[in-house]
Amino acid sequence: MFIDERGFCCSTGNYWHRTIKEKKILKKLSDHFHEDKSALIKKSLADLYENVLDLNTIARFEEKQKKKKVSFSTADDILKN
Repeated sequence: MFIDERGFCCSTGNYWHRTIKEKKILKKLSDHFHEDKSALIKKSLADLYENVLDLNTIARFEEKQKKKKVSFSTADDILKN
Protein backbone atom coordinates (compact mmCIF):
# COMPACT_ATOMS: atom_id res chain seq x y z
CA MET A 1 0.00 0.00 0.00
CA PHE A 2 1.46 3.34 -1.01
CA ILE A 3 -0.23 6.55 0.07
CA ASP A 4 0.87 9.73 -1.69
CA GLU A 5 0.92 13.27 -0.31
CA ARG A 6 -2.73 13.81 -1.25
CA GLY A 7 -3.76 10.76 0.80
CA PHE A 8 -4.47 8.67 -2.30
CA CYS A 9 -3.88 4.96 -1.81
CA CYS A 10 -2.49 3.48 -5.03
CA SER A 11 -3.40 -0.09 -3.98
CA THR A 12 -7.09 0.50 -3.38
CA GLY A 13 -7.69 3.58 -5.50
CA ASN A 14 -9.30 5.32 -2.53
CA TYR A 15 -8.40 8.40 -0.56
CA TRP A 16 -7.18 7.84 2.96
CA HIS A 17 -8.29 10.87 4.94
CA ARG A 18 -5.95 12.02 7.68
CA THR A 19 -6.29 14.86 10.08
CA ILE A 20 -3.77 17.71 10.08
CA LYS A 21 -2.29 16.36 13.32
CA GLU A 22 -1.88 12.86 11.83
CA LYS A 23 -0.21 14.34 8.75
CA LYS A 24 2.25 16.28 10.91
CA ILE A 25 3.03 13.19 12.98
CA LEU A 26 3.59 11.09 9.86
CA LYS A 27 5.81 13.75 8.32
CA LYS A 28 7.91 14.04 11.47
CA LEU A 29 8.30 10.27 11.76
CA SER A 30 9.02 9.95 8.04
CA ASP A 31 11.75 12.58 8.25
CA HIS A 32 13.22 11.13 11.44
CA PHE A 33 13.35 7.50 10.29
CA HIS A 34 13.97 8.29 6.60
CA GLU A 35 11.03 6.04 5.72
CA ASP A 36 8.14 6.36 3.33
CA LYS A 37 4.88 7.23 5.11
CA SER A 38 3.15 4.07 3.92
CA ALA A 39 6.09 1.99 5.20
CA LEU A 40 5.69 3.62 8.61
CA ILE A 41 1.99 2.77 8.63
CA LYS A 42 2.73 -0.85 7.72
CA LYS A 43 5.32 -1.10 10.51
CA SER A 44 2.86 0.41 12.97
CA LEU A 45 0.20 -2.12 12.01
CA ALA A 46 2.68 -4.96 12.39
CA ASP A 47 3.74 -3.65 15.83
CA LEU A 48 0.12 -3.36 16.96
CA TYR A 49 -0.59 -6.90 15.76
CA GLU A 50 2.45 -8.22 17.66
CA ASN A 51 1.20 -6.40 20.76
CA VAL A 52 -2.17 -8.14 20.46
CA LEU A 53 -0.46 -11.53 20.12
CA ASP A 54 1.69 -10.77 23.18
CA LEU A 55 -1.35 -9.72 25.22
CA ASN A 56 -3.14 -12.94 24.25
CA THR A 57 -0.11 -14.99 25.33
CA ILE A 58 0.01 -13.15 28.66
CA ALA A 59 -3.71 -13.67 29.21
CA ARG A 60 -3.36 -17.44 28.55
CA PHE A 61 -0.42 -17.62 30.96
CA GLU A 62 -2.30 -15.74 33.66
CA GLU A 63 -5.27 -18.08 33.22
CA LYS A 64 -2.97 -21.10 33.69
CA GLN A 65 -1.41 -19.38 36.68
CA LYS A 66 -4.83 -18.93 38.32
CA LYS A 67 -5.45 -22.67 37.86
CA LYS A 68 -2.02 -23.33 39.41
CA LYS A 69 -0.88 -25.17 36.29
CA VAL A 70 2.33 -23.17 35.94
CA SER A 71 5.73 -24.39 37.04
CA PHE A 72 9.15 -22.87 36.77
CA SER A 73 12.61 -24.41 36.52
CA THR A 74 15.68 -23.05 38.23
CA ALA A 75 18.82 -22.30 36.27
CA ASP A 76 20.51 -25.23 38.01
CA ASP A 77 17.76 -27.62 36.86
CA ILE A 78 18.14 -26.41 33.26
CA LEU A 79 21.94 -26.82 33.35
CA LYS A 80 21.68 -30.35 34.79
CA ASN A 81 19.80 -31.54 31.70
